[in-house]
Amino acid sequence: MVAVGLMGAFRLRWVSDDAFISFRYAQHLVEGNGLVFNPGEQVEGYTNFSWTILVALAMKLGLDPVSFSWGLGILCYLGCIVLLWRTSLRMNGEQKGWVVPVAALAWAIHHHAQVFATSGLETPLFVLLVTAVVVFAVEAQSDRSWLVVGVLGTAACLTRPDGGLYYALAVLVAGFEQANRRRALALVLLPGLGLGLPYMAWKLHWFGELLPNTFYAKAGNGPRWQEGLHYIVIYLQMYWVCFLGLLAALFLWVRSGELRTPWSERRAGAILLAVLLSTGLYVARVGGDFMFSRFLLPVTPLAFLALEAAVSRLQAAPVRRLVGLVAVLGVAFAPYPKEILANEADNVGHAGVVEERDWYPAEWVSEAARQGAVLSSVLEDTPARVAFHGTQAMLVYYGRVPYALEAHVGLTDRALARMSPPDGERVGHGVKADLAYLRQRGIDFRFDFRLQQPVPSLTRLDLGRGVTGRILTYRNEVMEMLGARGAQFVHFPSFLDAYIAEIDDMDDAKVQKEYASFLSYYFEHNEDPLRQQAFESRLAATR
Repeated sequence: MVAVGLMGAFRLRWVSDDAFISFRYAQHLVEGNGLVFNPGEQVEGYTNFSWTILVALAMKLGLDPVSFSWGLGILCYLGCIVLLWRTSLRMNGEQKGWVVPVAALAWAIHHHAQVFATSGLETPLFVLLVTAVVVFAVEAQSDRSWLVVGVLGTAACLTRPDGGLYYALAVLVAGFEQANRRRALALVLLPGLGLGLPYMAWKLHWFGELLPNTFYAKAGNGPRWQEGLHYIVIYLQMYWVCFLGLLAALFLWVRSGELRTPWSERRAGAILLAVLLSTGLYVARVGGDFMFSRFLLPVTPLAFLALEAAVSRLQAAPVRRLVGLVAVLGVAFAPYPKEILANEADNVGHAGVVEERDWYPAEWVSEAARQGAVLSSVLEDTPARVAFHGTQAMLVYYGRVPYALEAHVGLTDRALARMSPPDGERVGHGVKADLAYLRQRGIDFRFDFRLQQPVPSLTRLDLGRGVTGRILTYRNEVMEMLGARGAQFVHFPSFLDAYIAEIDDMDDAKVQKEYASFLSYYFEHNEDPLRQQAFESRLAATR
């Protein structure tokens, strides 16, 4: 089953568009621009610091970030299986005969554990760290083990901000240690103080704030309990075994252990129950995620461990084996919630929760790389500023766009991230940036890659080889550079000359309306007093 799981993880390999945001940060770090999305603009638009640093190190060594993230992710997935198996051996050490390692096999065969073993995101590393923090916190008895808990907890915090939840729980466990409580607390806190405080000081210096910009973009507008609970429910509909794990943790907590190993004592149930419930509250509060299962994967191995710990307390060995096998098979044959698949009508899945992998087949990544090469050749050394939306981060990365603004929720833009999303927009995908805001930010273009939105011929941009887009703001400096490199578009000053030649015969209301449009598109961004005066004179004559 482990071999099947590894082959499944490799077969299902893919890369999420969000991963390319971290790749761009890593790319700029390697090139000496610092940890930034756009050179000169220090905004924390990622939530996976340690993962981004690891990707940057791989880039420095000349490795492709996609392939590196796949390899590291599958290693972390395998590492979690090994950790669970090792824990099973300790948990069932006094059992006679063969034992079903429920947690290890259930995680190996878990479909979405295999899916997110790749994706380019930090998920498999974070799952491994969270599992390790809790496992070692349950078992900790020596100074060395408490220090390991502190190191792992700190690493979890550096990998994702919600790692702080599990580190805090580990500190709480140390605080309830009966023997050498102060020493245990000191050892758990030492790595956090030694690494965490300098990291926070650096964040304040570099980004100017402790919370990442992504927090304001996706969760800064208050609780979204309904969406979050829906996210949890559809996950448990498929992986109902996890709910049994929650009940098992409750069972362990209310029962006293008969053996002297940590996995048979009450604190194991208390720790696992606290982790599962606190994670559920956190996920419900932030509204879940648009990627099905991703936010609940970090505690899924722990739910499996709780179930295995409860099963190990059953007296009859055949019953233990039967229940263990049923649990593993329940994960293997979990009923897939078809509503999360991309819907042909609205193409956003069920209530905004989607099977993210379905959105990024390999051919789209290849196409992004191809179009990105065109973008890079045309936009290189220009002051062009580009807006991009969901599914387009890969194009921005491969295109090495000089300046890019994430316009869906403002991941890389402080002001946009703090705007309230429109009512009813799904979590993490509230469209906020309108045309006026983009022009205010000096954005020149947006490209058509995967958007398929109609573009008026007057503002259409064609860079050749199938790369098209829309001109949002016409700046003569930028457009002259693109025209010299073969880009095709309507030369707006020439269009204005033809327009002005017929302006006296046009309807007053038409001229006034179109002049307002020309102002925001062209005149407010270029010094062109003669042409602007022609419009002012024509409109003054009608007053």
